[in-house]
Amino acid sequence: MSQEQECRFVERVLNARLRQVGQQISAAEVESLLALGEIQRLIQMGYQFCDRLQQFASSQQRSPLDCLGEVALSCGMPADLGIAAYETLTAPRPHSIP
Repeated sequence: MSQEQECRFVERVLNARLRQVGQQISAAEVESLLALGEIQRLIQMGYQFCDRLQQFASSQQRSPLDCLGEVALSCGMPADLGIAAYETLTAPRPHSIP
């Protein structure tokens, strides 16, 4: 995946947590954090979740979105983090119309 997708994933996850305390982080700030080991582990966790989700959905012959909650529970991952991973790391980015 692209660094842009990884940045969007990290930005979304961090902002979801920061909103709980009335704060926010910018995309530029996230880009500066991407090299940190903790952030790289978060990104790897997102990719692993997406892989498990795709495998489970395929084995159940269901849409990945239909399986998201089950896979998040089985991984011990918060559902909002799973949704962020699925939407930013696997979903194709819509093309902008000039």
